[in-house]
Amino acid sequence: MVAACADRAAARPSVTGPTSAAVAATAVGAEAPAPRLTLTTLVALERSLRPADPQRPDALLRIARAALELADDERAALDGADERVPWAASAPVEGAEDAPTDVVPPSRDPAALARASEPQRQRLAQYDRAMTFAITVLERRLREHPDAPRSDEASYALAAALASWRREAREAYFSMIRRFPSSPWTAHAWVFFGDHYFVRGEWEQAAVAFERAAIDEQSPVAPYATYKLGWVRLNQSREPDAASAFALAIARARRSGAATIVREAARDLAATLARSRGNASAALLEGLVRASAEDPELLRSMLDRAMNELRDSDRGADAVRLWDVGAQRDSRWGCEREPQALEAASSDATLVARVTARRAQLTCQ
Repeated sequence: MVAACADRAAARPSVTGPTSAAVAATAVGAEAPAPRLTLTTLVALERSLRPADPQRPDALLRIARAALELADDERAALDGADERVPWAASAPVEGAEDAPTDVVPPSRDPAALARASEPQRQRLAQYDRAMTFAITVLERRLREHPDAPRSDEASYALAAALASWRREAREAYFSMIRRFPSSPWTAHAWVFFGDHYFVRGEWEQAAVAFERAAIDEQSPVAPYATYKLGWVRLNQSREPDAASAFALAIARARRSGAATIVREAARDLAATLARSRGNASAALLEGLVRASAEDPELLRSMLDRAMNELRDSDRGADAVRLWDVGAQRDSRWGCEREPQALEAASSDATLVARVTARRAQLTCQ
């Protein structure tokens, strides 16, 4: 995650030596350098750029992104430590575990600093320096080259950086959306607003933002935005709309290769369909099959989730019925889940007989 910074006041001397924007762009690579350049090197590269060099705007963006990567490295090290320094100050809403909260960087939180070890405080200081430099470079890039190519990307990068500290983030995103309404980065900005409203329980505003983020089905954030729209609808007690959003998220995520969203949306769709008492076992199975797009493993995981939801809701009879129709379609799954079906049947003789009869028809190892 990218973060925000304070303005850098020091003026840079104009360097006219052999190091140019082309050299700087080559040094930092297309996006993230490997291995990482140090912050000192990035500062030197930024100061070496000639004002009239036509490649300067692109070089500034690359240098800023490289600095953001350095900040991300520091945060990852802090988050991966045995004794973590807390970043988030507000508790997430159900379904928003991965959404941004009102973040207070430990470096700005006296209580967090007091708990941090000396190595952690050093990393926090390095994080702050990288973020301060990155945002200053992005602000300069947009101020001095507002009409250069990739200004939409620079505008989004600045807003995303500010968002981590909630420093003027909303206005930065709004500015980006107003200025570049047709930019592919605009969908990312709408995701920020969707998450922003989601964690506050402002469901209608969140729905509008996620719907706008998902307008372009080819956008890389469309599967996520569609998935989160499903959670918005669940929180609004609009289960049919939630199920439709989850099913659409699965389809979009499969096309884009977003495997994690496929799994999560499939799990939530199965649970949502199972909670609806109006869904007979055959209709429930049909919905799962349609959403799985004939993917056997995905269908099995969805059947598992739906069956567990029914059992946990004390709907043993419905769980057995779902197992019955699922076993007819996938005998392997039916054989593997027979113990759970018998457990769901409990002492109901009719249900036990149904499981036993279906088991006799399966070819189990």
